[in-house]
Amino acid sequence: MERKKVISRITKEQASPEVLMAMAKHEALGYRITNMKEILLHSVVAFESLEGGGYAVDAELSKKIGTRALKIFGYALSHANECIICGNYFKRLIVDMGITWDTFQFTDEENDLINFANALAEDPNHVPDDVYEKLQNRYDEETLVLVVVNACFLLANNYFNNIVGTQIDEYLKPYEEMKI
Repeated sequence: MERKKVISRITKEQASPEVLMAMAKHEALGYRITNMKEILLHSVVAFESLEGGGYAVDAELSKKIGTRALKIFGYALSHANECIICGNYFKRLIVDMGITWDTFQFTDEENDLINFANALAEDPNHVPDDVYEKLQNRYDEETLVLVVVNACFLLANNYFNNIVGTQIDEYLKPYEEMKI
C-alpha cells in the first residue's frame, strides 16, 4: 500500500536562500538531492541533523568495518524494515558490488551484522542476547557504539520515508522489482 503524500517536496525553484545554501553544500560534497531530502528540507536543521549526522557516522564506521560490510548492513536493515526508498538505495549498492543476496557467501562479520539488522527490524527494543553478544565479542566499544548509532540513523531514515510516504526516486525504480 502506498501512503498518500503528507508532506510536499521542496524544489530548487521554490526554495528559500537558506534551503538553497543547504542544497548546494550537500551537492558540493558529492551527494544527490533525493525526494526524501526535498521533504526534509522543510527544516534545514532536520535535514542537516539526519543527513549530516548519518554521513559522519557512516564515514567513521566504514573505517572500522569496511565499506562492504556497511552497505550489507544498510541493505539488510532497510530491506527487513520494509523501507522502499532505503531498501532500493542499498539494493543498488549490493547489485553494483556483484552480490546475489540469497547465494552470496557472507563473512562471519557480515552475517552477524545481518542478524543484528533482522533483529532490529523485528523488535528494536528486544534484540536477542545471542545476536547482540556476537557484536560485543567482535567489536570494541567505540565500534559497537558506531554500529548502533548507524542503525539508529538507518531506522530514522526508514521511518521518515514510511511515515511521510516518500515516493521512490527515478534512479531507484529499476531496482524496485529486481530480485537479488
